Amino acid sequence: MDFKKVVSFPKLNKNSISQDKEWFIFRDGVGERKIRLHDYREMYKIPGLYEYIVMTKLQCQTPQKLKKLLIDEIRRRGMQIDQLKVLDLGAGNGIMGENFLNSGVQNIVGIDILPEAKIATERDRPNIYSNYFVINLKHPPPKIYTKLISYQFDCLTVASALAFNDIPPDVFSIAYNLIKNDGLIVFNIKDTFIKSNDQSGFYNLITEITKRNIFLQLHRERYKHRQSINGKPIFYTAFLGIKKANIQISDIF
Repeated sequence: MDFKKVVSFPKLNKNSISQDKEWFIFRDGVGERKIRLHDYREMYKIPGLYEYIVMTKLQCQTPQKLKKLLIDEIRRRGMQIDQLKVLDLGAGNGIMGENFLNSGVQNIVGIDILPEAKIATERDRPNIYSNYFVINLKHPPPKIYTKLISYQFDCLTVASALAFNDIPPDVFSIAYNLIKNDGLIVFNIKDTFIKSNDQSGFYNLITEITKRNIFLQLHRERYKHRQSINGKPIFYTAFLGIKKANIQISDIF
């Protein structure tokens, strides 16, 4: 599909729309419809649409950024990349998993709450994940949760999936606790959510787990995640660190 012919963006004032409300027009031959960028159910149904909008047009840099941080640290520590067992939380349609696979990581398990995400991954990126679970980690089926524990993950990745009513602090904490102590943690989050006036809970969570040495921070970097639909840069912060202990969410909130 030639997306240049069927996709158009609204012309908006640079400060007129928040990131989670961004939208575009998609024309499918029958008519045209408005799709929000954060409406992943609809985005994933159309092969290549997410990649065109987010990766090509809006120049998202996060998959490459998180991959480089993790792979550089693995090499620095002398670890064997092909032995790493990665849990990819909020795996979406597999772009982050694909980046890790292309770098030599062979055992990646994906989790997402949307069935459409798994369908899109199997359609567009088969064989990326050794397993892919469609579950809500707050209420996982016991058999699946037991299976997740059995993997003994030594790495957690979360790419652009925290806050915005996607992955809240308690779900992040459940995934975090599935990682072995001294495992690597790499994630990113929009700057808004790590300021003291944050209402999502992530400012408190990250501050507390760092202060209590639950998360040993190795690297923190502010970078341009992507541009908005009207050309304004959107900044996120990437974190890389080591898990030292489980998060007891009730002790923090």
